[in-house]
Amino acid sequence: MATRRGRRVQKQSAINRYRSTASCSSSSSSSSSSGRSSLSLIGASVTPISSYSSRKKRGKRMSPCSHASTSEKDNNNNNNKIDDTPPSNPTSSVGASSWAGFTNNQMRDELRKRDLKVSGKKSVLIERLNENGISPPESAANTSTNTNSAVPAPEWRTSLAKAYLQKQLMDDKSPFHSMTPEQIHKSWAGFGYYSLSNFKSNMKNLMEAVSKRKKIVKEDERIFQLEQTRFPRKARTTTGKHFWDKHPANELLHEDVENGTADLLKPIKLRDTRNEYQDFDTRVFCDHVQQEKRAQRENPYWIPKRNRDALAKHFEEVEALKSEFDTRHLEEELEAVDDLFKNLEI
Repeated sequence: MATRRGRRVQKQSAINRYRSTASCSSSSSSSSSSGRSSLSLIGASVTPISSYSSRKKRGKRMSPCSHASTSEKDNNNNNNKIDDTPPSNPTSSVGASSWAGFTNNQMRDELRKRDLKVSGKKSVLIERLNENGISPPESAANTSTNTNSAVPAPEWRTSLAKAYLQKQLMDDKSPFHSMTPEQIHKSWAGFGYYSLSNFKSNMKNLMEAVSKRKKIVKEDERIFQLEQTRFPRKARTTTGKHFWDKHPANELLHEDVENGTADLLKPIKLRDTRNEYQDFDTRVFCDHVQQEKRAQRENPYWIPKRNRDALAKHFEEVEALKSEFDTRHLEEELEAVDDLFKNLEI
């Protein structure tokens, strides 16, 4: 009885649903559909109940009217669609491609020569050059083509070129202080990754930063020396004990742990092997032994240590470049002096 009643309720709900969409279906259908009887409507409405329930389970409740209206709208939109894409200008594209390999400073130089505006982004500069019929020079075009085809320039902030230049500028005896930016730019191939204008700008900023850093280092050194003079470090602590970091026992313990001697003896027995160890209490010395063992055992896994090693390697490369340049510069000066003496003898 309950099942039969549920079917009647389901059938009646389907009838009400299709009656509510009758106005939509009558507008899109032919005049013959208006003569359908209510019985045929009831008969037709019984069939899609299963599909309606399946759609309801999926959470999508769509009526046939909405399907028809959606498809009709899509067809109308496709038929009435207008292509609003602007036509391509072959002349402008050729001009843009010919100027695309140039820097903004190079394009601004060409505009300055003709007393034209130099403001704007790269696309604006290219458009202005094309509007005035300015073609790129051959020499600059070849240079820009070679630059683009080469390896892209590394970022200046983390580059080896910046570190090398900073090392030279920090050295007061470096010949870079008596050279022009153009000469410095040509002195090393690593500077060639950057254009001369960008290199000048970076060098100017770096010189200002180096000048500030020198002042800070000089002031810190002065304060440190003044502090050491006013408050010198005593030979022992306030409790009369030795300082471990400056004591010879520190280096000796490092050697004993490294060669495995500390693993063969207990810390108490190890303390008796050297007179330097006996300057410290047994408890203090045992603590230093364990610290030294742990430090050497975990040394390969320390991330800060790894970063320091990489930084040290980086500084070694910079120092090698500086030494190579200084040697080459000294040889050139010696050759110049030798040529001068030869001319005097003649």
